[in-house]
This record gives sequence, structure tokens and C-alpha cells, in this order.
Amino acid sequence: MTEQAKVRHKFRMKFPRLVKLIDEAVQARGWSDKAASRNAGLNEEAVRSIKRGHEPSPKTLMALAKTLDIEESVLFGSLAADDPQASSAVTPDHPPLYNGTLKSGFIEVGNEEYASLPRFDAKLSAGPGSLMEQDPEPLGYHLVEAQWLKAITSTIPKNLIIVMVDGYSMEPTFYSGDWVLVDTTQRRVSDQAIFALRVAEVMWIKRLQPMLSLQKIRMISDNERYYPEDLDEHQLQIIGRVVGLVARRI
Repeated sequence: MTEQAKVRHKFRMKFPRLVKLIDEAVQARGWSDKAASRNAGLNEEAVRSIKRGHEPSPKTLMALAKTLDIEESVLFGSLAADDPQASSAVTPDHPPLYNGTLKSGFIEVGNEEYASLPRFDAKLSAGPGSLMEQDPEPLGYHLVEAQWLKAITSTIPKNLIIVMVDGYSMEPTFYSGDWVLVDTTQRRVSDQAIFALRVAEVMWIKRLQPMLSLQKIRMISDNERYYPEDLDEHQLQIIGRVVGLVARRI
């Protein structure tokens, strides 16, 4: 391996999962890195910059996700998996102490605007934090920077929830203990995407794909050890679409 190739390899190893996702999508379209960047409305060096080890901004990831037809949550999740310290994309600064009563919505803390979002736990079947209840009561509320949230989604806080992932079926996209952002206004499965849902008395974070010819919905695990399952629409209750990764334990 030449010295130049060694340098390229070193840079690519900083975000291997993220670079692999982008590379596969770019190559599938027959584009160059510069073309992919331009098509996403970015500086033509944007993709190469990521490969050189520069952490992309949330807006850059969202632009690439849209252009390359990759789930935003998958790109954000791959960045977090590559570099748990990557703060600008997936982990907003921890807000200062807030002494007021929290509920869903935007609030001001000092001179900064934050969004207060309810937290739930996918493994709980009843009580506070469970999404199985008729009127679910959250475990509590999590504050995130409003600017960060608005870069992820245009949905208002009262229609967003944060859910802790339980289990290993969605690895390597999501890991047990991850906190994901769910948009409860997006409940229609019109294309393949990741959703929070209930099947019988079990809560899942799963990738769903409409099977129009079978009039079924396919429930897919990103972990290849788990087999997909085809369900009738009435068998599942969709809570909302996963639109981002909020936090990951390191």
C-alpha cells in the first residue's frame, strides 16, 4: 500500500460505517463524490470531507440522506456508532438546570430555546414509561436544543416522543439502550422506513416495508439473525416513524 493510500485508509477508518453507506449509495447511482455532493446542494467537497475524517453537520447528513435515498436515522445512527463522541450530529449539549414544570413544547432556559420531549421505554408493558397504556405517562422529559431539533424535523414537540430501544434485532442501526426520536404524525407505511409499533402486547422498533402484492406489511430486523415477518395491517398498531437518534451509551 502506498503512503497516499495509507493516508486515505486512515481517514476512512474514522467513520467506516458512515462512509460505507454513502459509498454504496453513490456507486449505485454511478456518481462521483463531487457529483453526489452537488446533487445534494452541498459544496462539491462535502462527501470527500467526510471521508477525510471531518464530522458532518446535521444539515449535511440530512441533505445526503434525501439525495441518496437513505433513512436519516440510519445515517445519524452510523455516525454515532463510528464515533460516540460525535456531538454536533447526534447529542446536543446538555441544557442548564431548569426549575419549571416540564411538558411537551418549546421552552426558554436562560437565553436559549430548548424542546421538551417525553421519554418512554420500549421494554415496559405497563405503568409510567410504557406505550401500552391508553393514555401513556412518560418516564420524564428530555431537553434538547431547539436548533438541533429543527434541523432533524419540522414536526412540533407535542407530536414527538423519545423511546429507548430494547433488544438486539435492529443492530447495527440501533443498539439496545439507544434513545430514538419518533414522529407520531407519521403512521402510514408508504415506503420502507423504521417505525415504533405495537404487535399484540409487545412494543417494537422495526423496519417496515409495504408488500402491496400480498396486501401485507413486512416487519424487518436489521440484524440478519432475525427473520422478517409478514403481517396483516390490522395486526399492528403504528406509534410513529423513527426520525433520528437522540443518545447512545458509550
